[in-house]
Amino acid sequence: MKIRNVFASLASVFALAFGTAAVATTPIDLAAQATEVATQDGGDHVSDAAINAKVQSKLMALESAAQVTVETTGGVVTLTGEVPTHDAYIELERLARDTEGVVGVRNQLSVKEEAN
Repeated sequence: MKIRNVFASLASVFALAFGTAAVATTPIDLAAQATEVATQDGGDHVSDAAINAKVQSKLMALESAAQVTVETTGGVVTLTGEVPTHDAYIELERLARDTEGVVGVRNQLSVKEEAN
């Protein structure tokens, strides 16, 4: 009887330990999930929400994009806000343009005055 309880306890501990580890280490890519949901019914069409999520996830990694807003309508991404340098201005536009589903980019970013 005690051995059965020990095995049941061990099985429970292993199930909790490995089940929790598997959940904790599973990466979640919200942009990919949004694209998958958006394309399930529409074939190759990528929704504006999915495009927006993808562009935002790319920009979140960049400190220069901290004050940038992204809006997408009809596959056209509009970038607004302020960036620290002209190089950041160009880079953010390139990242948006290179995103799947983007048909155009309206870059309305302004560049902070750079100190000489």
